[in-house]
Amino acid sequence: MRPRPFLLLLAGVALALMAAGEADAKEPEWSYYAGDVVHSVAISADGEYIAAGSQDEKVYFFDKDSSTPLWSYTTDGYVESVAISADGEYIAAGSGDSVYLFGKDSSTPLWSYNAGDFVSSVAISADGEYIAAASWDNKVYLFDKDSSTPLWSYTTGSYAWSASISADGEYIVAGSLDQKVYLFNKDSSTPLWSYDTEDYSSSIAISADGEYITAGIGYDGEGEVYLFDKDSSTPLWNYDTGNEVHSVAISADGEYIAAGSDDGRVYLFAKTGGGDDCVEAEEQTYTGFFSDDFENDNITYTQIHRTSNSDNGFYRVVASSSTSSAYSGQCFYRYYEAGTDSYTSDADDSMITPDSCDRDGSGNNFTEDICVDLRASYGGKLTYAIKWDLANGDRMEVRAATDFDSTQSDGTWTTLRTYEGSNGGWSSSDWVEEEISLSAFDGYQTWIDFRVVSNVGGGRGVLLDDLMVVGNEYVNNIAITDVTTDRFTAANTEHDLSITVKGIGTEPQQDVTVYARITDMDGARVWPSSSDWTFYTLPMGLNKGDTFTIDPQTAGASWNWGWGLDPGVYSLYVKAERSNELMLPDENPTDNAVRLTLVLGATLLSGDDWSGDWDWSDNEGVWSWDSNSGSDDLRSESFDIWNSKPFLVVESSFELTNAYVQAQVRVSSSGAWHDVEWRNPSQTYTLYAIPGAEYTNLPDSWTGSSYFDNRSRQTFYADLGAVEQISDGNGKLQEQYIGGPIQVRLRGVSSDGSGSFTGYNLLVMGLGSSGMDVKSISPTTQNAEPSSQLIPAERTYTVKLRNLGAISDSGVVDFTITAPENSFVTLESGSYCQGCPD
Repeated sequence: MRPRPFLLLLAGVALALMAAGEADAKEPEWSYYAGDVVHSVAISADGEYIAAGSQDEKVYFFDKDSSTPLWSYTTDGYVESVAISADGEYIAAGSGDSVYLFGKDSSTPLWSYNAGDFVSSVAISADGEYIAAASWDNKVYLFDKDSSTPLWSYTTGSYAWSASISADGEYIVAGSLDQKVYLFNKDSSTPLWSYDTEDYSSSIAISADGEYITAGIGYDGEGEVYLFDKDSSTPLWNYDTGNEVHSVAISADGEYIAAGSDDGRVYLFAKTGGGDDCVEAEEQTYTGFFSDDFENDNITYTQIHRTSNSDNGFYRVVASSSTSSAYSGQCFYRYYEAGTDSYTSDADDSMITPDSCDRDGSGNNFTEDICVDLRASYGGKLTYAIKWDLANGDRMEVRAATDFDSTQSDGTWTTLRTYEGSNGGWSSSDWVEEEISLSAFDGYQTWIDFRVVSNVGGGRGVLLDDLMVVGNEYVNNIAITDVTTDRFTAANTEHDLSITVKGIGTEPQQDVTVYARITDMDGARVWPSSSDWTFYTLPMGLNKGDTFTIDPQTAGASWNWGWGLDPGVYSLYVKAERSNELMLPDENPTDNAVRLTLVLGATLLSGDDWSGDWDWSDNEGVWSWDSNSGSDDLRSESFDIWNSKPFLVVESSFELTNAYVQAQVRVSSSGAWHDVEWRNPSQTYTLYAIPGAEYTNLPDSWTGSSYFDNRSRQTFYADLGAVEQISDGNGKLQEQYIGGPIQVRLRGVSSDGSGSFTGYNLLVMGLGSSGMDVKSISPTTQNAEPSSQLIPAERTYTVKLRNLGAISDSGVVDFTITAPENSFVTLESGSYCQGCPD
């Protein structure tokens, strides 16, 4: 049902509620100058207390009877959001990267929590027991007032933008820039439901009893208001305002909903609405990147003959009864030998879209420019109509590339679709309408290739008509397209960090800043050492398709990292933002941030030292297992385990149903295999847990899906020293196994399962920081010269040391020399031996 708003349709914010005349001017009870923009205010249910958050990085708390703050507190960033409990006893604030909770009687926080990125919204239950927060680290958090440790967190697909909580704290609702509305119960991080609004959820509110949820949606001139019942993700109704909706509110009983829109209007809705009985479906519209109906011969395609046979080709022809009617109009393209009704053998021919063209043909919206320009696109798709009649052994491929060079006739092609055989008699069969996603090529100029490989010949060929590439274009969008650094490497050494950011919007992307930092397994920042982030602001804007790389050469030595870092597992977080992010949010923020796992230590086993049974396939060190094939093993070579803290590192992606992959380890090359077990329960990260994902029951193998945080490729790791059968009980290997052989395997087990597992980096890293032993002394004994000869004699001993640690180190050798009386010993340096006889 589409509701009819009570049209308070008022310009600006002037709300005229009088029947006639103008409202009397009203003086404030008091005002207070905070010194900068005040972003958020909140008031207790009885009006006794007021909280405010300001860009001067302060939280202010007032009594209604005085403009002098009861107290203020300086935070670590500008305060975007404040909330207050119904009785005014508790105040929550979101400032910079942190969530704060205060009691009304003191400016000292009861606690604070660092979310790792900008906290955009906080909400508090009526009694102050529960606090919800939304953060740009893509998470929704729920806290109990008595602890800064979250009760739970949930990772959305992009920046979590807004949060609201019911009066009793039972229900939490959140809106995210992943275009979804989420509803949670306080007892679980698993959403009760989510709804895809197909646009940014910029504001959210829930009724006091938790029964109804309203959401304000919109960006770039579009906007809607939604109303939901808590028991269903299907909206009760939605209303198209035609402009972005910046704020929504709902009455305690959910009967009335208010909204503020970019069109300068305030809307008031009744919950039950009225008017139409159905919501009109909106027609999907697209941007045209390329179009040719072949009616005019005004586009010149690149034609390539890869063999000496150039008899065949793609020709524009007029429809006839002997071939086929056109899909539209009178003309289409046909692959065949001109002057015949078939094509010949031993040919490999292509028709490729040109380098440049006018995307709207004779229209005046565009001029000659890059053809098939997907540099700012999303959701691109290739459409065409086709008929084919190919001899057995021949095929036609539809391909795409982003690096085709028409002068050299080469490129790196991806096959999108293949045609073989025939779709029927051309005069009687229907045209086949095709639609192929080009999402993999978003962000690049793209070439489309129609390639026919003729080994046999004799078929009638191929007919093509109405070729189009359509999609949508971002206006404001940047993306991190590459992060390069040493990820599995030595500790306490210097490493370069290189980050490439790209403009993927039709408008120039100005004032882009790239940030980076490294945290340890507990989330504590370890780099940079003296500030929250290492950052660099690009010296120029990024036009569509432009890239800029930040590294030590372009941005200075601050983009080197690694000195002083001990062996261990770390997380690198990189993000890119524009200065006008709040006013013009990035339209696809999912590609604005990258998280990578870093493992610093000594490499005990490399990714090249593995071999698999026939169900495991190898492609240059990338191992894949297809669970449809059955159960089989991937085994490492046996290797010496000379470090006391070996960590198994597996970078993988998987989609497995009724199948799993289990990691196992054994000492020696023939001992019993032991399951790689969980680490200490107090430690968050384990081999099988996706960092940040929430589990009710911890899994004991890789199964299900690895998709998390908008990507499928994840890094997992486990401490082999925690495996009970070989551990010393303190997270290290038993001494008897150090220096001996050890072996690891991944066992794929399938029960009529489906899906696959792919491992990209399979390593064992030693994270024990220091250790040294004497490997040998040669010779073990030598004869001395008798003192009666009075001839100096030289004796050389060679001591071989072995570094058992994960960092570069030097050994210190203590030795004892026993010499008879009346003899003397000097070292090679010429100095006397300390404590030796004179």
